[in-house]
This record gives sequence, structure tokens and C-alpha cells, in this order.
Amino acid sequence: MRFAQIPLIGFVLVHYVLANTESMIVELQGETDGLIVPGTPWQGQFDEWPNNASSSRISLQGPAGKYFVRVCWPASEPADFDLQWEEPYVILSAARNVVPLKQVDPVVRYSLIASRIVYGLPEDAWKITQRIAMVIVLASVIAALAWRGVFVI
Repeated sequence: MRFAQIPLIGFVLVHYVLANTESMIVELQGETDGLIVPGTPWQGQFDEWPNNASSSRISLQGPAGKYFVRVCWPASEPADFDLQWEEPYVILSAARNVVPLKQVDPVVRYSLIASRIVYGLPEDAWKITQRIAMVIVLASVIAALAWRGVFVI
């Protein structure tokens, strides 16, 4: 019973990590205004694929500090994405990585997400860490109460 939660926690952590993503950590030297607002996904798409590749420059908005920037795209649109940093711009490049067996939509949709880094972790990760800590504390309290015979599990 004690170890029943471990596979569930492992599944949640692995499931959270597995996706079509590329990421990097960038540092803004000063406050900037841009298209990417931390905590808000920026939706985009590459419509045309000249020579099977395309790129875009997107500016990051926020105060000075470190940011975790990632691009996510659906597996149904196979492509290779590359992120580069040229302050305050994220340079996003994409290229098809398969030869389609049938006619495919030339559009590749993606989300560009920036999270401010707080104490070494992206803000998004802190939310998950807090929830896991609450579950561990709650499980410990319930186990301690059950051990003392306050109630039976």
C-alpha cells in the first residue's frame, strides 16, 4: 500500500516530460517588450516551406532575468525545430524530417512558451513540485494517524 503511489507519480513525471519539444535557457539583460509573454503560450505556424525549411524571429517580453523557453508541436506534424537566442529574440527554425507517403498539410503549428526561472526551476515546475509536496505531506499525516489508531485505512 505504501508504494502504490510511486508508479503513479512516476507516470505523471514521465508523461509530463515526453512530448515534441525543444528548449533552452536564455537571459534577458534588461526589461523588454515583445510577443512572448512568460506564462502565456504564443501560438504560431509555418505556412510555407521553401526548400523544406523555415525560420522566424520572435521577441521575448519581460524584466531582466533568466527564462526557460520551449517550443512544442504535435506529433502529427513531424518536423525538427531549433531554438537559438539573439537578445531579445528567439530564433525559431523548423524543417520537415520525413518524406510523406501521402499529401500532407504544408502548415506546421507550434506553441512557444517562456517561463521565468525562480530558484533554479521554471515557474511551471514549481506548481507541480508544490502539488507533489502536498500529496507527500498529506500521505504522511494519514499514515501517522493510522499508525496511532485514530482511524483505520
